[in-house]
Amino acid sequence: MKTYIEMFEEIRLFVYKIQKSILFLFVLISFVSCFQSKDKKIERYIAGTKDTLFQQSYYFLRQYSSNVEIIPEDIELAVNSCRQALESGEIPFSIFCEYVLPPIVYNEPFENWRKACMEEYDFLKGDSIPNVCDKINHSLSKDFKFGHQSLSPFSMTWSQLKKIKSGHCYHMAKTVLYPLRALGIPVTIDFIHSWGNSTGMHCWNVAYIDGKMVPFMGYESSPYDYNPFLINQSEPDSSKMIFRYPAKVFRKTFSTNPEIEALKKDMAQDDISILLVDSKIKDVSAEYFLVTDITLDNLPEEYANSVVYLSVFSNKWKPVAAAKVKNNKQVVFTAMKREMLYMLSVWKRGTIISLSDPFVIDKDGNKKNITPNFNKTEDFEITTEYLPLKEYLQLSRDKKKSSVHDEENFILSYWNNHGEWQMIGNKKISNGKIRFESVPTNALFYLSDITGKKIGRCFVIENGKQVWW
Repeated sequence: MKTYIEMFEEIRLFVYKIQKSILFLFVLISFVSCFQSKDKKIERYIAGTKDTLFQQSYYFLRQYSSNVEIIPEDIELAVNSCRQALESGEIPFSIFCEYVLPPIVYNEPFENWRKACMEEYDFLKGDSIPNVCDKINHSLSKDFKFGHQSLSPFSMTWSQLKKIKSGHCYHMAKTVLYPLRALGIPVTIDFIHSWGNSTGMHCWNVAYIDGKMVPFMGYESSPYDYNPFLINQSEPDSSKMIFRYPAKVFRKTFSTNPEIEALKKDMAQDDISILLVDSKIKDVSAEYFLVTDITLDNLPEEYANSVVYLSVFSNKWKPVAAAKVKNNKQVVFTAMKREMLYMLSVWKRGTIISLSDPFVIDKDGNKKNITPNFNKTEDFEITTEYLPLKEYLQLSRDKKKSSVHDEENFILSYWNNHGEWQMIGNKKISNGKIRFESVPTNALFYLSDITGKKIGRCFVIENGKQVWW
């Protein structure tokens, strides 16, 4: 039986919890009321103004600014920066909302960058957009080097970005947005998650000029002088060829993409790949290359109504497109680049799991499966003149200070029916050649050294010759 002291202590704790809850509720109500009061103040200001461009801009931001504070003064600066172009129809209002109006680009804290940039670059008003881009690039690129930067560009503000002396393409592309948008020029970032015939990822800028989005590269190249798919380096990389291509190109927006939100709706957090993290993007692949819709049938029953991915090979399989499987075990991936190697896959806790054999979409949009056939085999030779191997041997020679390579072993692997790379043979160079006997036809291969370091790209053998993917 409880003592009076124990009963009193329970009552005291109960009263304390009630008081604490009431205090928390009071603070919460006060916090919400503060924002509601601020919102009502802005609403009254909106209702009192006769500026329809300002009103429409405010309501656009309100629709997509759940985590961003709306600053009326920033809206006014944005509208006034290109009012004449908006009123004349030179810049569509939808383009303005996405690529001039936003107070932030990614998830950086808000700062009054628009006013600061206008004061610094006001002398460029009235110049052509390519010239403005070129002059801003020139001013920002002084003492800047492409390279490592420990700070993430996504959380950096304008004042932080303009001070850094090194960074990669995302730092460069994001930095130029601020002065250009401050001058009323619609500009944003186009990006890829992975190359389809090379290794890595990339982003670049696009500016709205004469009714279309024109690519350029912050810090480097002006509009009409830039091809995002052309290798730009002092020495060619034979494993990448002259051009590298992605399967998809996306554009950074401020509005939310409802299709991405729908895909994420019922997914476990660990199963959401990098493709679906940011919903403020849209697919613009068709602006860059010929595309086709890819329909895949007869998927396993367990994946009905699940989100699946198309992956490309970029040193490892990486997802580049997502879609939901229909009840009839069919899935459709829209606007995929032709002449590309793909594989159907799922993403489970950061790991890609194969659901199909690799396949190629040819230039006409036709699908060809790559399924190894051991009932029909062939012999295959790789000579030391094969450029990726030649480059590898040269690097090895420089490292070892030796020209002898006949003792080195090389491994040929193929993608098997279990969704794994499997070794076929381990051979040495002989008379300038590496010869593998009885390899399966219609297979996807990879050459590596004995440490597992891949040499060049994956490839298929057609008429005795390598075709890289």
